Amino acid sequence: MTGAWEAEESGWGAIRFEQSGSRVNGAMGSYSARGVVRGPQLFLALSSGGYVYYTAVLTKRDELLSEFYSSSVPFSPADQAVVTLRRVGR
Repeated sequence: MTGAWEAEESGWGAIRFEQSGSRVNGAMGSYSARGVVRGPQLFLALSSGGYVYYTAVLTKRDELLSEFYSSSVPFSPADQAVVTLRRVGR
């Protein structure tokens, strides 16, 4: 998961993740990203100012991370939206 990514959907800004073991830290635009990798899936919490604004469940397929994010904590399919990230650098 380590590297630079860009979202196919507008509005996310610069995205960078660093993976250490099963833990992932980084940023998606103005949000701090913290998460965990389990197999091909990445579970993220996106926060700013100590408040979690979004949660995401992403699945890695080659150089893509895609699935859904939600404004619910914990993640809820009731308000999920599509997000697709493409790796642009290591």
